[in-house]
Amino acid sequence: MEVRLSYIEIYNEQIRDMLSKKSNSKGLNIVEDPEKGHYVKNVTEIEIKGSKKARELIELGNSRRTMAATLANQYSSRSHAIA
Repeated sequence: MEVRLSYIEIYNEQIRDMLSKKSNSKGLNIVEDPEKGHYVKNVTEIEIKGSKKARELIELGNSRRTMAATLANQYSSRSHAIA
């Protein structure tokens, strides 16, 4: 069985690839395919072979999320993320 992981952030109506090696990974699109269903086109997908690698990738994605201060919290995530 093959397991692949991707991690995206949605912020200000933009989809950003959190695992991309490119510094500017915005502008991805959600597309619909009759066989695949809905998916994010051109998103980075990394094959994982254990929970350790999955945890590392999720931590990497978390560290790249958009953060900004709010009245209630100095370090608040300003986005929605999906791994």
